[in-house]
Amino acid sequence: VDLYIIGLQEVQGLSGKNALLTEKDKGRQWAFAVQRALPGYKMAVARQMVGIYLCVLVRDELAGALTDVQVADLGTGFMNQGGNKGGVAARFRIAGMSLCCVSAHLAAQTDNTERRNQDYHDICNRLDFDQFAQEPPVRPEDL
Repeated sequence: VDLYIIGLQEVQGLSGKNALLTEKDKGRQWAFAVQRALPGYKMAVARQMVGIYLCVLVRDELAGALTDVQVADLGTGFMNQGGNKGGVAARFRIAGMSLCCVSAHLAAQTDNTERRNQDYHDICNRLDFDQFAQEPPVRPEDL
């Protein structure tokens, strides 16, 4: 495997103020656990927005082939901006291919299809990519 793309939802509790604020230590813990589970891979992207997390790992030998890495996140939750719902995305080039991946946490409940569809369209249309692919590297002493 050359590339792992891992998207998670609810990496932190989503009650009260936790539903609106990112607990960065939760994302760092996941990044560390994933890195420990996948030796021989470089963490190219690690991004968290509240409970939504996305990481991209590339095999060490191919790390130089991964270029133009950009990340974005978009909240679609509370007031159509809260990060308890929405998406975290990364786009990059590797071996001549352009890829984009999204970890999304959409509106809940089986009767909420229209809202989920709106969340999807908002994420696709309003993501604004930047140049900051990851938080500082995760070290064991950070946990």
